[in-house]
Amino acid sequence: MKKIKKVLFSATVDSHIMQFHLPYLKWFKEQGYEVHVATNGTQNIPYCDVKHVVPFNRKPIRFTNLKAIRVLKKIIQKEQFDIIHCHTPMGGAVTRLAAKRSRKNGTRVIYTAHGFHFYKGAPLINWLVYFPVEWYLAKYTDTIITINKEDYERANRKFIKRCNDIQYVPGVGIDEDKFSFEMSNDEKNRLKGDLGINPDAFVITQIGELNKNKNQSMAINAMIDLIKYNNRIHLLIIGQGDLESIYKRKIKENNLENNIHLLGYRLDIPKLLKISNVLLSLSYREGLPVNVIEAMCCNLPIIATDCRGNRDLLSKCININDKESLVKEIKDIINSNKTKVEYNVQEYLLKSILQKLIIIYKYSLKKNIIILRSTDIFNDSRIQKEINILSDNNLIVIGWDREDKYQKCVKKNNYLIYYCKIKAKYGQKTKNLLNILRFEIFILRKLIRLRSKYQYVFSCDLDTGIISRIVSKVLHKKMIYDIYDYYVDSHQITGFFRKIIEKQEIKCINYASTTIICNEERREQIKKAKPNNLVIIHNTPNLPNELGSEPSIITSKTNKAKIAYVGILQDDRLLCEIAEYVKNNHQYEFHIGGFGKYKNYFKNISKQNENIFFYGELDYNSVLKLESECDILFATYNPEIINHKYSAPNKFYEAISLRKTNNCL
Repeated sequence: MKKIKKVLFSATVDSHIMQFHLPYLKWFKEQGYEVHVATNGTQNIPYCDVKHVVPFNRKPIRFTNLKAIRVLKKIIQKEQFDIIHCHTPMGGAVTRLAAKRSRKNGTRVIYTAHGFHFYKGAPLINWLVYFPVEWYLAKYTDTIITINKEDYERANRKFIKRCNDIQYVPGVGIDEDKFSFEMSNDEKNRLKGDLGINPDAFVITQIGELNKNKNQSMAINAMIDLIKYNNRIHLLIIGQGDLESIYKRKIKENNLENNIHLLGYRLDIPKLLKISNVLLSLSYREGLPVNVIEAMCCNLPIIATDCRGNRDLLSKCININDKESLVKEIKDIINSNKTKVEYNVQEYLLKSILQKLIIIYKYSLKKNIIILRSTDIFNDSRIQKEINILSDNNLIVIGWDREDKYQKCVKKNNYLIYYCKIKAKYGQKTKNLLNILRFEIFILRKLIRLRSKYQYVFSCDLDTGIISRIVSKVLHKKMIYDIYDYYVDSHQITGFFRKIIEKQEIKCINYASTTIICNEERREQIKKAKPNNLVIIHNTPNLPNELGSEPSIITSKTNKAKIAYVGILQDDRLLCEIAEYVKNNHQYEFHIGGFGKYKNYFKNISKQNENIFFYGELDYNSVLKLESECDILFATYNPEIINHKYSAPNKFYEAISLRKTNNCL
């Protein structure tokens, strides 16, 4: 049965989801997801399939938040979400702690910081309490989304080593259609009348929770002076909060009941903005204020304090608690009769923000995989095929450049290759033991240094498997183990050392979440192991569509039978013997490429004989092109060598795919 795709949105309260995230719930619903919401509330939320009530508390040090972690952990473990997107400080903290184990199983956790509580100019207590929490939790977050530039820059400086994906998305998105309507003068006057305001009143509006941060007291204090200047000025304060009773008392004490209107929670914000002459945003801190962007959509003059969030939207701001400047700015707007201001709001609109988040969501569904192979990545056909298969994911590749041909870090398509630059020869077996140990130290350091950038370790053969198993176990990563060659058989190890090394490979197979072998016969070779999930992937080539249209690699235009071999140039392949035979039999041509022990031998013999052609190292598409232009693909495997007995030679599969003669001796 196909697994149902699931997404969870979490926040402290229902109202946060209702106000800001319904369009994104709708998008997931349209993509076929089962949509879950977790909040401390029982409200019915549109586009939500399953509602979970979790006892979040907005205050950090509360026992109920420990209970919320336990409750949410059970939900997450049961539902196995593909994506979790958490919001609000405590909603984000509780959710990320609850999802720690599920991330190891592939769940991607996204956290949107709607304004960090630590910011330039924030009280010291905010830095002491909130910064360490966010720093710690970044380790358990796959993507951190910031909504203003100050937070984005700080997160990149402070958290990037713990969470490697920091994104900037300017806000939650404003639906411009809600503000595109026109109101007639009669409609405006009727709404003003309902609020107890005369038609010719100058209307100031302030929107937000009634708390210290939103700083409505600054506007109330300014109204004391403004009423003396013009008693037609009215202030609409929209919102609910803990300071409501204090504000009511202050308004009454200053005889401002006729000019200041506490409207509470309203659902008609667009209409209230249409009857307003100016919007105030007087906060000490903001994430990226929605009400300011909404006022920008209405081309409304805006007066805002110089704080994070406001600065992102407006080029000119006043100092926080500068009542005189606030009064002056309002008087200037009245005197200039300024009614409209043009703003560029395109990047803050819902359609723009939705597209940015869709990219993040799609990126989150990709797996972060690090691939380890102790050879030249470009010239290894199987690893190239596997990289192509996994190319839709986020890949990092580590290889071994034994001949010093590449840079330490090579950019290839959409992935990076980190090369170990230890010089060594191919086919040296035990003589290479010290170099192999040095290579394993190299991959150990890379796995630790890059630990935040991958969830899966894709390990090829035992020379990367031992370190992969240890690191995966310690760092709680998933391991995939691909057996190209069973180590003790491919290196013909016998006696006491065989038991030790084979035991290590069995441990790798038994630990890996998935073990890959290249044919059915290899089951017998690994029969001592008990793999968790055994997968057979044959060495079938993926023939490119443009293979026939690419320029010819072979320059020879003779009708001689052409024999091809490309691979590692080592012993036990009869390569030198075939070359010696062909050079004395001019009805054949030997076209050979690759790298290894006999590279210089074939380079020299090709110069001395007109029917032997050496191409050096070729990328895999060039290998297939060369083989397609030859008549016979040559490969020798000795069944007396155990690893050859169980092999699945690339040449055999390539010959079948290219419909060529294949001689297996």
